[in-house]
Amino acid sequence: MILLRLHLRASSAIVLALAASACGGSNTYEAPPPPPVTIAKPQVQEITDYLEFTGTTVASGQAEVRARVSGVLILQLSDSTNADTWHVIL
Repeated sequence: MILLRLHLRASSAIVLALAASACGGSNTYEAPPPPPVTIAKPQVQEITDYLEFTGTTVASGQAEVRARVSGVLILQLSDSTNADTWHVIL
């Protein structure tokens, strides 16, 4: 029992000593130093103007491909193929 009291008193003394030592400092705001800044000279040069937009597109026309003979029609077109209206593709 005596050992428990001794341990409790020692612990209390340590806690009080730590609390008393923490109360002495001043708590004032100190501004941080300014950040480093790099400076560059302006340059004169040509630039390309462009615009970007988002949206949807709709085809300006449509084409029907029909076979004039019986059988299988194999037709390979790419996006770059240009065909006028009523143009016969062979």
